[in-house]
Amino acid sequence: MSFIIIILSFLLIVPAFSAPSLEEFAEKLKPLAQNKSVQADFTQTRHLEDLDFDMVINGEFAQEAGSRLAWITTKPLHSICLIMPQGMKFWDGETKKTTSLAVDKYPWIQLIFKLQSQWMNGDLLALKQDFTIDVVDDHSIKLTPLATAIQMFFKEITIHFNSTFNTVEKVVFREKTDDLITLEFENVINNQTIPEKTFHIP
Repeated sequence: MSFIIIILSFLLIVPAFSAPSLEEFAEKLKPLAQNKSVQADFTQTRHLEDLDFDMVINGEFAQEAGSRLAWITTKPLHSICLIMPQGMKFWDGETKKTTSLAVDKYPWIQLIFKLQSQWMNGDLLALKQDFTIDVVDDHSIKLTPLATAIQMFFKEITIHFNSTFNTVEKVVFREKTDDLITLEFENVINNQTIPEKTFHIP
């Protein structure tokens, strides 16, 4: 009995964790908003719930704020995906073929570009237009889609920021099927000139 009393006393003394408010979290993200460019290595893991199986992709990511994004996969296959406000280009390393999609025919490209730019720069005010935002802990937020176009694919998106709030460390997408896509970023470089070859399609 005395042991239980000690435990209860400890719980009463130790303050419960209180996540920061959304306004406080937005204030912490100010360093992230200063980034004009980002380069990083990434690992994408897709967990297939029904099969209990993981598919892993490695590659490089580059973003010029408001201008263009590059996703370059290096393992297990080589491919390049360039996303810009006016459209998207995808190069397949196996077939050596390039597919170009214009935003006027495929408006969802603009949505992808907008959302990726917003979460990489921690723009919570802009994200609130398409998501309900909940603070998970000191370094994470959860986005629940409001827009039908996003709800078609994802139930929720959780974004984890690093300790100094100047980079995104991890993004977890929960699909409608409950499959998970986890993006983890390493070797992040902010505000350095990105080589032009990064955005070059062979």
